[in-house]
Amino acid sequence: NILTVLRFIELHLLDTNKQRMMFLSAPLWGKYEDADTQAGLSHILLRILKETLPESFERLVHYGKVVSLAKNFEAELVAMGLISDTDGIKHQNLCGKVLTPYVEDIEEHIAQKQRTSLLGKSREIMMGDYLSSMVVKDETDRCSLASLDELVSSEKKSVRKKEMDIGNDIGDFFFLRSMRVSVCAFRIMELIHETMLEATKCTSAARATVLYHTCRDIFELFRSIVPAIHKQNMDNSPRVAMLFHNDCLYLSHHALVLAHMYRHDMPLEIREGVVTVDQVPLLRELGDRMFEEQIRKHKEQIMEAFSNDCYYELEEVEDKGILEAFSSSIAESLKIINDVRGQWSDLLPENIFLYSMLVLCNDLRVGR
Repeated sequence: NILTVLRFIELHLLDTNKQRMMFLSAPLWGKYEDADTQAGLSHILLRILKETLPESFERLVHYGKVVSLAKNFEAELVAMGLISDTDGIKHQNLCGKVLTPYVEDIEEHIAQKQRTSLLGKSREIMMGDYLSSMVVKDETDRCSLASLDELVSSEKKSVRKKEMDIGNDIGDFFFLRSMRVSVCAFRIMELIHETMLEATKCTSAARATVLYHTCRDIFELFRSIVPAIHKQNMDNSPRVAMLFHNDCLYLSHHALVLAHMYRHDMPLEIREGVVTVDQVPLLRELGDRMFEEQIRKHKEQIMEAFSNDCYYELEEVEDKGILEAFSSSIAESLKIINDVRGQWSDLLPENIFLYSMLVLCNDLRVGR
């Protein structure tokens, strides 16, 4: 028991002389400003507090006893004259409190620990399996038109109905078309929703802010990590490349309405600043680049099949060898298109799949 040892020193070695106890402040307790390099008692105890900090607020109730013990412990040290009653800084040759200011900001510290844990978890998901996929569609999606409509209070429903009628252009804009996305993207989006939902339950605006910004950082992590980590698979497999394209569409669809879904339940102080729609163009641009790159690659393959210059003489020369070569080129091009069709038909949204096939078949029609 640390207090027992300190009381023994105070009573039997220092004769309860606070002036003498003062000289032990820095050697025993340690300087707050050197917290990262010193091994004083305060730094050892602070490290223990950080290591035992719960990762969720559900467990905070069990941590309350630790908070109370930390405050009482430093109060005893103040009474002995070992530390001052100020936070952190030295006062009249005495080191200040370290544990009390830390536990008083416990919610923010837990939020920061949650942030680290969430970013680590999302990074682990992104660096894992990227070949498994699943079908998503509007009827069962978190951000379906029906689920969004339920968020609107009864007095605003008439306005909402006009704005988001599924039959008009705006309704189509918010409609998620059926497509395949990676399990990775789905898990990332679920993690973001869970984090935003937890932010709505925060009584502390500081903690809610940390969780909200963590969600934004996860979007940015996805844009940075996934194309880099899985680049080889995307370069070698048209299916994986278009899966990433779909993931970008899927995440951008959620980013479009995510803030709206949770903003009104956030702490009032941060409510107006909760925005995710700015992530939409960044994700869509990334997906569009992947789509255009895949179309370019396959167009080049088709053009390569017709690279023989003698094809331009077909109208004038009825050479059997040229005709056979031309027939072989057509067969090769059709094989390329059929291969792409087989990989993309059940993957892409129907409208995008039909457009991609139209572009490739048009190149086959016009040749070079």
